[in-house]
Amino acid sequence: MKWCRLGRNCVTGSSGSIDGTTVTTHMTEPNVFTVTMSGLKPEDSGWYWCAEGDIQIPVHLTVTEKLITRVHSITTVSKVSVTAGKSVSIPCLYESQYKDHMKYFCEGYHENRCNYIITGYIGENITIRCHHRNSGGMKWCRLGRNCVTGSSGSIDGTTVTTHMTEPNVFTVTMSGLKPEDSGWYWCAEGDIQIPVHLTVTEKLITSKYCKGS
Repeated sequence: MKWCRLGRNCVTGSSGSIDGTTVTTHMTEPNVFTVTMSGLKPEDSGWYWCAEGDIQIPVHLTVTEKLITRVHSITTVSKVSVTAGKSVSIPCLYESQYKDHMKYFCEGYHENRCNYIITGYIGENITIRCHHRNSGGMKWCRLGRNCVTGSSGSIDGTTVTTHMTEPNVFTVTMSGLKPEDSGWYWCAEGDIQIPVHLTVTEKLITSKYCKGS
């Protein structure tokens, strides 16, 4: 396991530093690798990743001034039960001033921890809907590669088109998918970056055969 900063160095042992910031690492429990960065600075903001072999999980760090504000909590039920194959509705109650804010349903406690997992098929197209707050500055990027910032472009030879389908929704279409298109991407709006993992596989075609009497 190692902890790296995009375009910079990695810490591979129990301690080290990245751009002058001390980094310590240790195993807290089986299959959990903990990274501690001490004495954070604003310039530490950016993309990092946990790496194990050829598996790389991106992490975006934003270092800001600590603001003391009243916490606005969302109230919901603590437990729900549902029969396999059925549907479930979960009420999420919020204060009226957040009526026009983007709503998220995630595992975790913050919108930046929402990861979109999607699957595409070789040779076909896939469309991803990126929700955002404002109407400009959106881009679609691949981790460690280039970004598409206009209405069209390409990433690693795959055609990418983008457009606004409705207010606060930015649609990305990738055409003619290849297996090597699999990997981490993100929708970016200013300093808000939502990671998306794409897996491109063969599309299985099944046929039904009728047996004659």
